[in-house]
Order: sequence, then structure tokens, then C-alpha cells
Amino acid sequence: MTLTTAAIAFLVAVFSPIGFEPVTVGAQQGEVVELLGPGDLERTPRDYLAVAATVKSAGNSEVALTLVDVLNREYTSQTVELTADKENTISLDMDAIGRPVSLLRAVKLSCKGAAVQVSDLRFYCAAERLPGPHVTIEGPQNSSSIQAALDALGADGGIVYIPAGTYLLTEQVNIPTSNISIYGDGPDTILQGTWTGAADLIVADNKQNLRFSRLHLRSLSEDECRSHPAGTKPLDEKPPASAKKRGLHIIGCENVRVDHCEVELFGNVGIMFTDCTNSLVDHCFAHGYFPYASGYGIGARGCDETYIEDNNIENHRHGITTYNGCHKSYERYNRLVKDPFVVPEWYTDAKSITYLSSYQVNAHPGCGWLCVHDNYIAITTGLMWTGAEMRGNSGWLYRNLIKACTIGITCTRDSDDVWTWDNEFQSVTVNHVSTAEGRIHFGEKPPDFTEIPYPHQLNRMGWWPGGGESVLTLAKPATQFAGPADALVLQLVNMD
Repeated sequence: MTLTTAAIAFLVAVFSPIGFEPVTVGAQQGEVVELLGPGDLERTPRDYLAVAATVKSAGNSEVALTLVDVLNREYTSQTVELTADKENTISLDMDAIGRPVSLLRAVKLSCKGAAVQVSDLRFYCAAERLPGPHVTIEGPQNSSSIQAALDALGADGGIVYIPAGTYLLTEQVNIPTSNISIYGDGPDTILQGTWTGAADLIVADNKQNLRFSRLHLRSLSEDECRSHPAGTKPLDEKPPASAKKRGLHIIGCENVRVDHCEVELFGNVGIMFTDCTNSLVDHCFAHGYFPYASGYGIGARGCDETYIEDNNIENHRHGITTYNGCHKSYERYNRLVKDPFVVPEWYTDAKSITYLSSYQVNAHPGCGWLCVHDNYIAITTGLMWTGAEMRGNSGWLYRNLIKACTIGITCTRDSDDVWTWDNEFQSVTVNHVSTAEGRIHFGEKPPDFTEIPYPHQLNRMGWWPGGGESVLTLAKPATQFAGPADALVLQLVNMD
């Protein structure tokens, strides 16, 4: 197996499935067996490099390894011929696929001929090396210590490391200058908002070259917010001001990457960009919102070149939203899923049901040109009203898998110059509906179509604004992958 690595930027972390047991595959007419079936694997975006299986045949046989991504697309290795009792490794590199794959659903092995035993299954992921920080949080675990660390960097910026722990944010944290990177220990670095007001947790205003990585931003639970200041509010009452709170708000900034972060329970938007240029959110896990709040996972307003790719976005009213004034927004290779049973009240309250059925891709009127492709959009039980809605925009929507909707794609108001093609619809009543005033081209590819380069230039290892000559230290793969605790599936074996 050949892995292309930039050794100075990352190491290779080798994982195996938790509880994997050897399995025998084989039949004279051919057999396909799932070595790792559908489940929680797809809920944690990872930087996959390759997958490999160790096999041994009882006789002559032919085998091939198949990876299934979150869109149910299959990628199969070259067929390998095996002879009796000789152990072999069969693998599939992402280089052979031709693009990064961050959300895998299953792994299969096909066999024709003598029976084959699979003794081991390995996943190879890029584990980014971390820069030596200029400041490490060592004081009280609160917003004051984080703000003090940022202010200590000076005008030239630098790198702040926030170790594992729960940091109680009693006031907003502000990014004081450009060229700053902040990273933590992944899900274990919890930045916990404590107020019920509308103020955002972290704000960067008019800065350049920022990176936020391996952080866990969390607001108060719905019950805590609704019970303030006196008594639990019934579901049919207006939510408190916390419904407008955001986790990370980037305003008027340029060259910003938010990656490998977990963001949960923000009533307005988990990660929000306003009037920014060249912004990227990737490999994040965003989940949870207030049923009557705005309920957006990731949003952009008035931005130029916003990229939202390789994220798992669960249980929001709208998974991704764009507002007026945006220019060129790209939403691709994301998993956008609603699970109604996460909040039981969603099935007992009329307004909650309305919000639950809202679309996952939400383009507000006047948000500009939008490119939505290669996303998995679904609800686990029942039907959403529509998977993606263009409410007064232009754009391209293609190669998405849209599942369990009344309408797959809807165009309304003054939407114009919208093109949709090669989308797959499952359990969808009507694929397309338009009441728009402009030109809508359902099932047609634009004549000037050119594939948009992927991934984004900042979606790579080794870009640490403010790092300067900092030495890249050892990688911490356990902190890199943001996903639910019960969806780890893979355990670290070693580092190459």
C-alpha cells in the first residue's frame, strides 16, 4: 500500500474496528460480505487515507475490497488473485478514488473461488501534527483565562492551546488580532456558555488568518434556557433570548478555517459567518437546537466564498442556511440528518412538528449564487417538507442524495437561473417543484458547467496562522475527530 504523506504536517494514525472478529468469505459463484456494516461510523468525519484488509485463502480465489461512502457510492479496489495459505493485504487508497472521503458508511469484501479468511481490518487516517503554542491555558477554567491568553499574544498574533476540561464562559470571548490559531483537545475541551442572553460565545471581528480547531462549543440545554428565570416554559410559549445565541461568530474576516470542532445547543446558529471572505468549515460535528429558535447548524450572511464541506450536521431546523448578500457559497460532502426521536416533544407539539419538517438546505431570499453538491440529506422517521429550498436565488444543485421528503428540491419567489441534475431521490413524493418567477432548469446541467475544485485550499494539514517558526509536535489523533461518543467505532492501533 502506498500512502502519499507530507511528513512534516501529519502522521498516519492506524485504527481498527472495535470488537472486530475474523470472518470467512467465499463461494464458487462469488460472495460479498460486509466487514463493517452501516451504523455510527458515518457520523464522525475523518481524514481517511486508505482502508486495508488482511486475508488468507484456502485455495485459488479472487478478492476485492469495496468502500461505501455516506452517499451509498461504492469504490472498489483492483481484484487480487490469492493462492492457498498465503497471507495478503488488499487495500484501497483515497488516491485511487480521486478525492478525499471523510464520511464512510461501510466496508465490503467480495470473493470468488475458495473461501477466504479476513483476519484484520485497518483504517489509515491523517493525524495532523500540532504546533507548539505560544500560550497554554493554565489558570482558572473560565472565559477570563481564555481572553487573557489571547490578549497576551500581542499584535502579531500566535497560537493558543486550551487543554481538556470544561471552561465556564460567563462572558463573551473576543479575538483581539489577526493571525491567531486556537486549538484544544477535541471533544474534551468544552467551552460551556452559561448565560441565557443572546450574546455569542466567541466573536472575531474584522480580522484575517484565523483557525479554530478541536474545540467543543456548547450552550445551555433547552430545559435550562426555558426554565429561566422562573419555571419551565411550556412548548407553546416563545423561547427566551438564548434562542438567538451563536457559538462562534466570525464578522468581516478573511481566510478563516473552523475544523474538527463539535458545536451543540445554540438556538440561532452554531457557527456563523457575517460579511466574510474565504471562509471554511470542515470536519465538524454540529448538533442540537431549540425547536422554536432559528435552529441553524452553520450559516453565512453577506459573505464572499464560503465553503462548508465534510461535516456531520444533525438535528437542526435547517442544517445549513445562507442569507442575503452572499456571493458564491459552496455546500458539499456534508451529512445533514434529522432524528425526530432525539427530542420526544417534536412528535407531540404542532409547532415543533412544523420546525422538524423544515428543509435542511435553506437559501434565504437574495443570498446569491449557491452551489450544493454531493450531500446526504435525510430524516430518519417521517417526511421533511423539502430537502433543499431556493427562496430567491440562483445556483447549482447536483449529485445530492435526498431522502424522505415530500418534495426533494423547491424553488420559490424570484429564484432564477437554477440548475439541478444527477440528484438521487429516495422516499420522495415529488422530486422538484417550482413556483419561482425566473428560469428553473430541473434535470439539466448548465452548458458552462466546470467542476469546482475540492477540497478547499485551507482544508489541509499544516496551516496554522500565527505559527511562524513553531515546531510541529506529535499528533493527537483522539482529539482530531469530532463526533458523538457512541459513534467512535474505531480504536487507535498505532501511529506510523
